[in-house]
Amino acid sequence: MSNAPNPPKTPTLSEDDCLHHRGPLAHPGRLRLTQESITFAPSRTLDRLAGADNITLMVDEITELSAGGINNNLDLYVGETVHRFSGRGALRVHSRLLALLAETEGDGSAPAHFEPGERVLLHGQAEYFVNDLMAVRGELTFTD
Repeated sequence: MSNAPNPPKTPTLSEDDCLHHRGPLAHPGRLRLTQESITFAPSRTLDRLAGADNITLMVDEITELSAGGINNNLDLYVGETVHRFSGRGALRVHSRLLALLAETEGDGSAPAHFEPGERVLLHGQAEYFVNDLMAVRGELTFTD
């Protein structure tokens, strides 16, 4: 038995379910953002058998990103390689990723939706009832 201390686990800033696109295939899994990296882990064994692997991208190596569209796509560019994720979960992680990139680049012009190191604890769709007949849909995010 080893007495060596366990290395500290990097806190998760945001995490959600999404699809990772690999050619004509899309694999469901979990997208996780930390201060240093963004990782995708396929959630199904069948997808792993079909060739889906865990992906780790270093945040400081992301050269470009784009998000939006009808499929809620998040495209992360690392050099010449494009990694495409889709779904509402991908866009939720994207919002925290934008704040993280603004923190690391020291860009004070971007609006600060998150404090440095702030973790997203829960996020999802919500409806706010204005009165008995009207409701407004939106995204609700709880942080620490």
